[in-house]
Amino acid sequence: MFRNTPLTQRSHSLAPHDRVPMAEDSKKKHKDDLALIKKQGQLTARLETLGSQVQQPESLNLEQSLHQSLERQWRHDRGVQQDWLMTSSFAKKRRNDLLSISGGHRAAGQYGLSIASAQALKREINRNMKISNSADSDYQRDAPSQGFLQRCKDIYLAKGGKPDTPVLFVNSGYGAARILTQMSSRYLDKGSLESHLSKHLQELQPGLFALTFDSERALKEATSLSYTNGSTPSSYTAMSRLYPARGKIIDNPKVDNLKLISAIRGTPGDSVIERLRDMPPDHALAAMSNTAASLIESLLDVLAKKGVDVEEKHNPLLREGLEGLHNIADILPSLTHDSTKFTNGYQALMEELQICIAAADPYDLGDFRKAASKMLAADKLPPSIPRPKMHLMTSGMGSLSMAHDLAAIMTGNPNVEKAYTRRHGETPVYFEVNHIREANNIRSKDADTLFATLNHSLPGGTGQHQQGWNVDSVIAATDKRLDQMDRSDPPLVLILDATVEKRGDMEKLMSHFARDIEKGDLRMVICKSYQKYANLCSAKVMAGGIAIVSKEGKTLDKAQDHLRNIEKQIGWINNDEVPLLVHMLNNREQEFQLLDHAVANTNFVADTFFNGQNGHATLDSFERHVPFSLHREGKERNHRFDFHLGEKDDHVNYQRTGHLPKDTIRGRDSFAFANTTTVNIPMGNHEKGTRLSYGHESQAELTERFYMPSLLMHEQGSRWSPRQGAQLVQQLVDNALRGVKVPPTATLAQKLQAIYQREIPPMPDEVRLNGSAEQQRHWRERDGNFSKTLCEVASVLIHQSEQIRRSTDFKDCSGGPDRDVLDNLLEQVIQSGMPGISFAGRANILALQTHFCLADMQNPDSPEAARATQRLVSAAQRFPNMPMNASYLRDIPDKIFENATDREKAQMLRTFFTPLDSKSRLGMIDYLIDYKQLKKAEACIEYYEHNLSDAPLEAANYLPGYGKPGTGPRPMTDAQVERLRGDLMRQRLDLR
Repeated sequence: MFRNTPLTQRSHSLAPHDRVPMAEDSKKKHKDDLALIKKQGQLTARLETLGSQVQQPESLNLEQSLHQSLERQWRHDRGVQQDWLMTSSFAKKRRNDLLSISGGHRAAGQYGLSIASAQALKREINRNMKISNSADSDYQRDAPSQGFLQRCKDIYLAKGGKPDTPVLFVNSGYGAARILTQMSSRYLDKGSLESHLSKHLQELQPGLFALTFDSERALKEATSLSYTNGSTPSSYTAMSRLYPARGKIIDNPKVDNLKLISAIRGTPGDSVIERLRDMPPDHALAAMSNTAASLIESLLDVLAKKGVDVEEKHNPLLREGLEGLHNIADILPSLTHDSTKFTNGYQALMEELQICIAAADPYDLGDFRKAASKMLAADKLPPSIPRPKMHLMTSGMGSLSMAHDLAAIMTGNPNVEKAYTRRHGETPVYFEVNHIREANNIRSKDADTLFATLNHSLPGGTGQHQQGWNVDSVIAATDKRLDQMDRSDPPLVLILDATVEKRGDMEKLMSHFARDIEKGDLRMVICKSYQKYANLCSAKVMAGGIAIVSKEGKTLDKAQDHLRNIEKQIGWINNDEVPLLVHMLNNREQEFQLLDHAVANTNFVADTFFNGQNGHATLDSFERHVPFSLHREGKERNHRFDFHLGEKDDHVNYQRTGHLPKDTIRGRDSFAFANTTTVNIPMGNHEKGTRLSYGHESQAELTERFYMPSLLMHEQGSRWSPRQGAQLVQQLVDNALRGVKVPPTATLAQKLQAIYQREIPPMPDEVRLNGSAEQQRHWRERDGNFSKTLCEVASVLIHQSEQIRRSTDFKDCSGGPDRDVLDNLLEQVIQSGMPGISFAGRANILALQTHFCLADMQNPDSPEAARATQRLVSAAQRFPNMPMNASYLRDIPDKIFENATDREKAQMLRTFFTPLDSKSRLGMIDYLIDYKQLKKAEACIEYYEHNLSDAPLEAANYLPGYGKPGTGPRPMTDAQVERLRGDLMRQRLDLR
């Protein structure tokens, strides 16, 4: 693990070199990271080597720092391994922990919930903690999952519902009534709406209602309307009673949460909050790390301010959350070398934060109003204007639907026109706003209401410098409409969708229109979806906000009364996830930090890759102030990848968006997530497109993901092959070493190492001499401090890896000219150590090698099979911290293992099995037995038993939250060893 960190670079080797190192320079011994932790002598020996590379006046401090960094990474990596090798996931283990606490059943049922889950892959190569829930949905508001719907139906049937009755689950009586008023009358009973509801609406539990219909056709129409109106129930409500109640939370005198809180705050120089804030500002994960620090610190502050920390001193559920919060926060700064790892840890942190807030319950409706109303910039309004208050709705669409009702109440006119200026055109709108218009028969003509979007989520500009629609557009369009009004016209109502809000937008808007509002010429209805950037990359909460900004008067009173009444009927404030929302809204500055960094990443991709220069394609739509880009799919499958990996030539055709990486850029509904995501967008004329919503990857990672696609995603099509990929790699290497004297015997691996050393900047003396291991690593990971050439080479291989693995079965890759080309290229790139390449990038490249190795293993008795096995062993030894290494033992056929020599078997076990902790070893053996790989299973048991007799194995401290801060592996007790012997005996019996 050390070898691929910035700490292992010689201080003088960071400057450009005039020669390429020879083979003997690069031959170094690699050790498994767990062994480094387990054996102090080995760690000390490694540190002595580091001492000659990094001049450090206080070697003891560096040693401790390195040791702590390893322990933190070890805790996360072993947690990941257990997740993938055991039958029980991390989320399930945490649920069991919560269920063991009296009163923890609600938190257990809700653990891992997401309102917008990422697209799953058939074979996951970027392995992380599995944090999920059976009720997770693609998008909770308009695409609730089957798991969620089944849970609702189970509750319905338990309340006496009929299994064959068409039923829609809604969040309130108001939501049901609104759906029915927009439906065709032929589906309703004769008589009043109230009488129909009394017959067809049943309250199952607070926040969950069953609305029944007489036909599936009626249900289909009602379902569509429920999504538009924001009538979908909260997944937290549905899952709150998944487990039987086990009483209320009972204070435990042995619990001292005040001590835990003090430990989390720490002391100057020894605080997880300080470490999270200590990230360099130009580090790709600085915004997320600062957000994590702010969420933790503000939680501790509010607990103290309200006296909850003292009241809940002995609360065991709060202790569970605080411990998890502390543990994960302690690990996060050590995961910054890969954004997928860090964001996975951040997701786990949000789960523990939810537990803490649910246990402490520090917020109420007043707290929501105070936190949410900050966005309204009331300080920019004259004193005569009533202070606007934000009201809580079910979702962004629920807010927009309500806004149209309020506008009609205030104007007496249901029609709404869309804002327009000659310079900027018509305001973009979220596509479902048109569904609201259709459902309510809203027209544009003779309207007294104007609709505008503050910043849109689907870029409409063309070209690299298009500014598009923004707050200035809203101001110009509204001014234009106000100028057209006569004295006899009623006040104009502006409905503003402020979901995507840039720093200063609302202040600018309110300052500009303060006078118009004071005169009574303008009223505003401000709407915001909290499911986007206000969720702070968590995808944990579904909710929306709405506020009226207006001069005093009967019209305002009437609209406010209606809004308060509906807010009370819906009762969204009573949902278990809302306190977490309030907490996030209290950290409003983090929303802007996260958005700003996502925008910076968007501009980096546009300027560096999709710039239309040197053979690169361009973006079809892109605006500099928002974090989105749009790529037309193309009507023809005119992109072709040729390959000859087996007995014959083959090829695959696809549309231009088929070049985008799927392993690292997932499909995911909505936007504003921690990682870059894609979603398919209809574009008219029977054409589709892909919108990218950019996240918080480093510039190095973005280079790996977009360099190669940007060379191929031309509208006129492209044709590509492995041989062309190898030629491009050679060209990149030659360009990077131009002017450098290269020995004729230098291998590609040596050239790649030399390029890395030439391209990374030297570390400043202050950081090199006085920085901790973590600080040095964070400096090295800053945007700009990466090898552009190495990342471009990786991008070439990553692109080919995905195309080949998606398009072929490994059985069809047993040999051919392109196999030879790729085998040679993979060997050299892997041998180089892939310095500066991300964890996800390495995983993708190694996955291609595994694909080919599996092809060579089809005949267990062939020499190719033995060589393929050795390649897997060598790769795992080269990169011992990759979580997929353990899978290699499962992939190697039992017959090949049986044919191997004793020395080769021992090497496989040392490489793939020894690094696992005790639980993961048992999980591996169980898997091998279940899948009849009995030779390997028996060898693992014997190897394990032999280790037990020699020396007790050190065990992973797994829960909660990966283990306690500052603790790594530790020797097992005698009782643990005896229990383990029993487990191994059971597995021996299973072999029979």
